[in-house]
Amino acid sequence: MELKIDNLKRIALLSPVLCALVISNNAVAQNWYSNVPDIEVTLDTITGFEPTPIAVEDPTSQTGATLFPSDQSDLLEMARVIRNDLDFSPFCELVLIDSAYVRHLQLKEMNSQTWRRLGADYFVRLEAKITKQEISIRYEVTFTPSDRVSAKGRFASPRKYFRALAHTVSNDIMKKVFSENGIFRSQVCYVVRKGDVKDLYVADYDGAEATRILSNGSINLSPVFTPDGNEVLFTSYLDGFPKIYSFDLKRGKTKLIAGYDGLNTAPAVSPDGDRIACVLSKDGNAEIYLLDRRGRIIRRLTRTRAIENSPTFSPDGREIVFSSDRSGSPQIYIMDIEGLNVRRITYQGRYNDSPIWSPRGDLILFVGRTKSGRFDICTITPTGQDYTILTNNGANENPHFSPDGNNIIFSSTRLGFKEIFTMDRFGRRQRRLTHTGRADGSRDASNPSWSPSFNWGDG
Repeated sequence: MELKIDNLKRIALLSPVLCALVISNNAVAQNWYSNVPDIEVTLDTITGFEPTPIAVEDPTSQTGATLFPSDQSDLLEMARVIRNDLDFSPFCELVLIDSAYVRHLQLKEMNSQTWRRLGADYFVRLEAKITKQEISIRYEVTFTPSDRVSAKGRFASPRKYFRALAHTVSNDIMKKVFSENGIFRSQVCYVVRKGDVKDLYVADYDGAEATRILSNGSINLSPVFTPDGNEVLFTSYLDGFPKIYSFDLKRGKTKLIAGYDGLNTAPAVSPDGDRIACVLSKDGNAEIYLLDRRGRIIRRLTRTRAIENSPTFSPDGREIVFSSDRSGSPQIYIMDIEGLNVRRITYQGRYNDSPIWSPRGDLILFVGRTKSGRFDICTITPTGQDYTILTNNGANENPHFSPDGNNIIFSSTRLGFKEIFTMDRFGRRQRRLTHTGRADGSRDASNPSWSPSFNWGDG
């Protein structure tokens, strides 16, 4: 694809990040600083924090009726989903039943004492009623040391949404037992490349129910959810040049947001949903602008000869974190919503990019090039303290926080091709989310982002 704009060529020469956008080749960005020495920092170690051991029993029938095999299969799958949800949380450690122990004691039913012996502080008991049309489920969480019920609830849904129902139960347990808002009804959006085409996909937070939502025969990049979860903003080369579009998840319609001359990239939506921060090169240089939701320019936020990139809002919407090579290499900066009071927060190494503010407001997530030459996911506080490296394998990019700030989604080449992975905010429990990549490079997954805590299909 040939772009006939001199300023775009200049930007491509100056910035590995925007060059990657223009030619859709992240290898350029990764090789740009291949000879730059960096600083080695050890992986974060967590002291004084232990996840809570919790067990989930298989469901029983509320009516005591004999279940059909398909009924039993759905109920067992619900229990598996709830187990995986709780195990995903950094606050929980899943305890599994020991079948040999049960057989040895000839147990017909587990209780607080037996679960306690297996190491569980809590166990979840599930009872379900299932028909062809509906599933209702009742749960109780028992604290094993005192044998007292700590939380309980009852939910129902059409049978075909039994996975969503299981996620709802998990969210309720997180809220009532751990005083945390569950993220298990959230979704993720990411890019799947096949040949020269990059499509947008949406899946449940755990990678299940993956669905292609946009396939326009073009290159689509950098999807990000709006705060209400109803739309995804993204950059597309649909018309030959990078422009910013929105995709309505309920109606399946695409709308142009920003199509100014030059680059229109890196959209981010303010927490109140009213403004968009993005990168435009309409005036010759890649600068950060503030737009309204219709794409009309409110103000230009940066005015330098450097390449400015990757703006995202603070949780209160009052500041923007972004990357800039104004110091000679990409580093992380913060400015207020007026473009004033700019301060640099990264000084470790000569390549730091793609910053994302934690929903909790306490951390900035970004990609840094470490001493090994690898691109790793890192965190730092908004005051520039506590620099921490969270990954140590493959080239890692495109980090985003979960809506509660407790987990991170990112892309990685640790398998030899790009896939989407998750980990908790401490860098632990790194897990593969997608299975779309191929070793021959003909297909991969990248550019993930996380939705708000609710599912856009809920209405």
